[in-house]
Formats: sequence, structure tokens, C-alpha cells
Amino acid sequence: MGKVNKRNKRSKKVGQQVQKIHSTKFQNLIKEIDQSVIPNERLAFLSQLNMLILQNTGKDNITMDDCKQAIDLIVNKLISDNNTTIKIESVGVLRNVILLINESHKENNLMSYLWDQKSLWDIVKNGMENSTISLNNLIEKKSDSTIKADEYEMLIDYIDNILHILTLVLTNENSEEIMMNFLNTDSKLDDTCNYLLKNFEYCLNGNNKFNYKLLDAALEFLYEFSSQSLQFLEYMFTKMPKLLKVVKSLQFSVSNGDSEHKKMYNVLLIGLLIQISELENTSSEQLGSYMKNIMENSQKLDFEQTKSVNIMEISLDLIIADLENIGEKLEKGEVNLNSEDLHNVLINALPSYLNGLYEELSVSKEKNTSLIIRLLLCWNNYILLSGSNIFNQSTLIEYITKITHIDEEVDNLVEYKLTTLQTLIEIDCNRFVQDVLVKNGNDFIKMNDVANNSANDSFCEQIMTMYLKETSDLEIRERIVSILVNFMKISSSNLSNIGKFLLSLINIEKDEQLLIKIFYKIFEIFGLDEEDIRRNSTIHFDKMELDQVYEDLKIQDKLNEISKNINHLKTIVHDKQAMRELTNNLNGFLQYKLYN
Repeated sequence: MGKVNKRNKRSKKVGQQVQKIHSTKFQNLIKEIDQSVIPNERLAFLSQLNMLILQNTGKDNITMDDCKQAIDLIVNKLISDNNTTIKIESVGVLRNVILLINESHKENNLMSYLWDQKSLWDIVKNGMENSTISLNNLIEKKSDSTIKADEYEMLIDYIDNILHILTLVLTNENSEEIMMNFLNTDSKLDDTCNYLLKNFEYCLNGNNKFNYKLLDAALEFLYEFSSQSLQFLEYMFTKMPKLLKVVKSLQFSVSNGDSEHKKMYNVLLIGLLIQISELENTSSEQLGSYMKNIMENSQKLDFEQTKSVNIMEISLDLIIADLENIGEKLEKGEVNLNSEDLHNVLINALPSYLNGLYEELSVSKEKNTSLIIRLLLCWNNYILLSGSNIFNQSTLIEYITKITHIDEEVDNLVEYKLTTLQTLIEIDCNRFVQDVLVKNGNDFIKMNDVANNSANDSFCEQIMTMYLKETSDLEIRERIVSILVNFMKISSSNLSNIGKFLLSLINIEKDEQLLIKIFYKIFEIFGLDEEDIRRNSTIHFDKMELDQVYEDLKIQDKLNEISKNINHLKTIVHDKQAMRELTNNLNGFLQYKLYN
């Protein structure tokens, strides 16, 4: 243990040294930009700063204080610089600073600082007004040839940056107050939507360039913001029908060339149309069509390219949401799974697509963990939609088994795999044992310190061992408890082995909510009576076997002991109301078992 501690301390020091080096570079560049009076020199330093920001996004090497300094310099000085190029470039740097903040794991209030103290909306509005003048000129002259190529690219980049700044700030997970301020100020909503309309007018009037970069920026704002806010979607329906009409009139791009921008345009458009359809009556055919469009659009992507990964992330997010949407409509009787389009997509196309993508990612140089996580969530929702029918399709079980296989020694996706496994197990635990575990032997989860010839026993042992690993966080432990409770129901042997394990957890689990859950699961299973067992088709033991296990494990004695020494339990369960309820339920259960 001593060596591990030393190594941890060393890596912490190395991390601090790396951060210090980057912070020094960052501050030196800020100083150079601030003090420089020569435009080209200032632009060169600004470019270096931008590169440093991009290289360290998501790595936490740049401190939030450094980001605040950059914000102050850009807002206080660069955006009002006399040099137009510096003004425009500084907006791009501001966008990347905001992206870095968004992807940082460090707590900060820089979004509020930007919005409230630095009046970000005024900067965005000014940018919208200035670029609208340029767009109007291009629209009136009916030709893009009236502007130099480099000036045109600068204008497009400027609009792209303005829209992305607004998107990033409004959809940040800590920006709820900013979002409400934006939503509840009609002038901000109106100004933004009219600006989006101007961009669409420029791109769609038939005379100017059909610029996918502009269309992507406009659609991304609409997609991301409507994903976060139903109020914004309703605003479009009630107060911006013109914008809604334009969006619904957009056509998918199927031509070659500039493929990434076009694929991004397509997937954002599909996503937005799906969100709009949630406020309308969508047919089964339309739901199937959306899914088909998503799959066709996301073929032949290069996952070593960030934009391709982003396209696929959105594509999988849409499939996850579409499957959930279909499930909700199915419950209400609003959709027919047997309609030809939807049936073909769900039964034939989608499983093959998901499996093909997994195989492609498995051999990719890049890890692309975010895509594997989304694939697991796709399968999770697919299982929920299919129900027990999924076990009748051996190919699907093979696909799911492949992606949920856990190699614990190297696996950093255990939580997500367990989530999908839990869903599959809850559908039919017995079928899971036969169609997944027995067919895969005891290799389904690989842990070096577990060896058992029985597939069922091996699996249970594996995940019980996983529960006790120091690396298993709360979410993993919660999933394992839920899975084990399902396994308890399928045999008296499991009931005994897992019951013994759950009892042992009472002495070691330190999370109060999970500890309470463990108690209640023990009460739930061992509190079953003959009628409960007879009615529940998932239970495969009888009342006599249940009572025998209860007696063999001395559960009554152990729970009585806990009831007598309740103060020890209070050191973990600090919530007084929860503790009172647990105590009452514990005593009630013990009384019940005396006579049953």
C-alpha cells in the first residue's frame, strides 16, 4: 500500500507541475496580447492562445482563473479593438474558452460571470446586428461574388462563432438561470429567432451560397436549445411559425462532397424534426423514416475525426430518444410496431446497424468511449421496447452479449454495461441464464480471482466480487444489488447464496440510500407469502424453500440483533425520517415473520 500511495502522490505532483507550466504559458500570452500594439503581432499571440486552448480542452490543464483572465481581456479590450480582424478572431477565441470551461471538471461560475457581469448578451446581439448588415448586402446584390473569398470566410466563421457561443452558454448544465433569463425575455428570443431566419433566408433564397456551415450553426442552436427547453419549442409553435415553417421545409442533403458538414446538417435537421414531431401526431411510418434517415446518414464516418464522432454522438442520441418515444407511443396505443416501415427498421435494419458500428469501433485506433456508452443505451431502450420477445432472436442476444461482455481488469464501462444487463435480466432472468450465461460459460465476466464451472454461480460470484472491489462506485453497486435480487428469484440456491451476501453488506455498505435499499430488498424477498409466490411467474422457489433459507441463514436472529443495536445503524443513516421509517419497517417485518 505504501508504494501505491507514493505513486499517487507523485502523479498528483506531476499533474500540478503540468498545470503550472500551461498556466504560465497562458498568462504570458495574455500579457503579450494585452501589451502588444502591433495588430499582426497581437493576432499572432491570439492565434497561439487559441491553439493552447484547443490543445487543452477536456484535459483540465488550464485553470478557471486563467479562463477568467482570457474572458476579461477579450470582452474588455479585444472585441472593441480598432482592427476588424482582431475583433472577429477574438470572438472565435471566446467561443473556444467557453468550450474549454464547458468540458472542464472543475467547479466554476464563469457562465454566470460572462452573462451577468460581462453582458454577454450585448456582445452576441451586437454580433448579430453587424453580421445581419453583411448578410442583407449579399442578399440584395443576389451574388456572393461581391465579397472577397477571405472576407466571406471570415463572415461565415464570425456568424458560426456567435451562434455557438450562445448555444454553449445556454445549454451548459449550470446555466439554468441564464436559460430562464433568455426564455423569459421576449426581445432576446425574438432577436435570436429573427437572426436565424436571416441566416436561412441567405442560404435558401436560390441566389446565394447554400452554406452548410451556416445552416449547421443555426440548426445546432435550434436542436440543442429545444432539447433542453420545451418552452422554446412551444414558443416556435406559437410566436415564430415562420421559423418553424422554414425548418420543416428543409430537405435532406444527399449529394457528394463536403460530406461532414452535410452529414451534420442532416442529423441536426432529423433531430429537430423529431423534437417538433413530439408536439404533433407522428405516424408509425414517420418514426420508421426518421430512424432510417439517421442510419443512412451516419455511414462511412471517420472516427479519428472529431466532427465525425460528433455526428455519430448526435445520431445515437436520436436513436436512443426515438426508441424511447416509440415505447411511450406504444403504451398509449398511438403507434403500430407491425407497420411495414417501422417493423423493417426495428427488426432488420437497426440491430445490424448497432452491431456493425460496435464492431467498427472495436477495431478503431480511437477508444471513442462516448460512442460505446451511447450504443449500450441504444440496446437498453431496444430491450425495453422488445420485451421478452428479444430472447426469441438468437442473433440479437449474440449482439447484446458481445457489447455487454465485461473484462473487469481493463473495463471502464462497467456501469453502463451493467445498466443494459440489468434491463435484459429484468425482462426474464431465467432466459438470460439459459440464452446468455450457459451459452457463454463462465467467461461472460472475466475476473481473475473467481473460478466456478456453473454459469449461473460464476456470474453471481463475479458480480458479488465486483461489488466489493474498491473501484466499484455507488452506481455500480446499485446496479449489482438490483441484478442480484432478480437472480434470487430463480432458484432456492441463488436465494441462499445471494441472501447471505446481502446480509453481509449490511455491515459494510456506507451509503445510506443503498443500505436502506438492501434492507428493503431483504424484507421484500423474505416477506413473500404463498399467494405472492404463486402469482409471480418470475419466482422459482416455493414457500417451504423460502422458509428453509430464512432459517438456515439465521436472518431473524441477525435482524433482531440489528434492531437491538439501532444506534450503530444511525451512524450511517443520517436522515431522521428515513431512519424512522426503516426502524418501523424492520420491527414490522420481524413481527410478521414470527407468525408467517
